Amino acid sequence: MIHKIALIIPNNQWFAPYLNLYTDILKKNSINYDVIYWNRDGSEMSTSISYNHVSLSSNSLKRKIIEYIGFFKFARKIIKQKNYNKLIIFGSISSIFLFPTLFQFKRKYIIDFRDLSIEQNVILFQIFQYLSKNSYCNVISSPGFLHYLPKMKYLISHNINFHAIGTDIINNKLFELSKKPIVILTIGGIRDFQSNRDIIFSLANNKDFALYFVGKGPAAKMLEEYVKRNNISNVHFKGYYCKEDEQKIIKECTFLNIYYPKTKLHSSAISNRFYNGILNNKPMIVTSGGIQGDLVSKYNLGIAISDCSNCSELLVKYLNDFKEDLFLKNRNLLLKNYMKDNLEFEKMLLNFSID
Repeated sequence: MIHKIALIIPNNQWFAPYLNLYTDILKKNSINYDVIYWNRDGSEMSTSISYNHVSLSSNSLKRKIIEYIGFFKFARKIIKQKNYNKLIIFGSISSIFLFPTLFQFKRKYIIDFRDLSIEQNVILFQIFQYLSKNSYCNVISSPGFLHYLPKMKYLISHNINFHAIGTDIINNKLFELSKKPIVILTIGGIRDFQSNRDIIFSLANNKDFALYFVGKGPAAKMLEEYVKRNNISNVHFKGYYCKEDEQKIIKECTFLNIYYPKTKLHSSAISNRFYNGILNNKPMIVTSGGIQGDLVSKYNLGIAISDCSNCSELLVKYLNDFKEDLFLKNRNLLLKNYMKDNLEFEKMLLNFSID
């Protein structure tokens, strides 16, 4: 029996590239599905089913809850109207808001967990634990989350779409690390001001470095204003870009910047930028101590730093000591492990779609 599936995501699809991990597999196997998403910034044009309410990005918890209630009320209405018989839910908070609906879909839904948002609240954690136990499968994007989630089996789905890019990325040799200036790229969601400001401050007006911020997010405008206010000439902002151009943009850089604050979320998650780094053979700047810091240190895929005080010296040293063969060997080992994880995920998704 082939089912009709709804994928529910409380965000713009632009900020959720992992959505394609599901939709490409479903398309390839001619499985009917719809994406129900929240067009939160009002900018996204899509053939999917969108809730077109612009979020006020308020710091008020009450305001945020009201906005979430609006989206999930919309999602529940669509689920009932279209009579889906299987659901894929993105985020623990999504599963909690959809609790009454999921209660009717026992063993007929997947929860995809890619951030930390419920582990601090005992009541929410217990609800999520119940929902996790009654799902068909629970998917995580990083083994770092296992420290905070209910103790049960999880599948890992890495944010690498092997269907879209093929498997010839193994042993791919595309290095241009010797050019000057050294280009530091921050691409995608520009969300945190302080950590990005620290990177800018450490390399400001250093002629050996050029910093590019390509993307959008709550911190982008503040960072641009900081650069202008301090007359920093080697930092550039490019704003929104088409996802189809992402690989081309990344190929022009020397290092990818993934220096994040030391929080539970950032310490346990593997970011899209990390995957873009290994896919494009680009060394990374990451925060030490978390899972990304541990991976970069173990596989020598860049530098892991606790602060930006001597960032320029560490970057230059890494390039001077760079061994291409060792980098490729370690990077390929990591990619092969991720391929195995994603194959297991794909088998699960196909079984879910036809059971």
